[in-house]
Amino acid sequence: SSGMSLRCPVFALVLVLAAACAGQVVPPVADARWAATQWPGTTADDLARGRDLFIGKCSGCHALPEPEAKPPDAWSGVVDEMAARARLSSGDRALVAHYLSAASEDARAAGR
Repeated sequence: SSGMSLRCPVFALVLVLAAACAGQVVPPVADARWAATQWPGTTADDLARGRDLFIGKCSGCHALPEPEAKPPDAWSGVVDEMAARARLSSGDRALVAHYLSAASEDARAAGR
């Protein structure tokens, strides 16, 4: 029981640090306008959910790539290849691909 009380705070700290690191590597997409032109009806909330799924599902197996590592139109194929291993439903696969594509477009528009 005393060992458990020590492990829980340590585990919580590890989660907080991992989330902080992921937040630095994985930028949010605040403006969904570009994504909405690509996939009508896409919202900032959809992109945020895609980001959360990307962090949660993909970081368990490998380091997360920066969205600007690939052009926007390349991400769908990458996510398709990884979807089964990441156990992404078709809806979640689309959210992750849309997030990565929009974040890549954001970075390119900002000149990063």
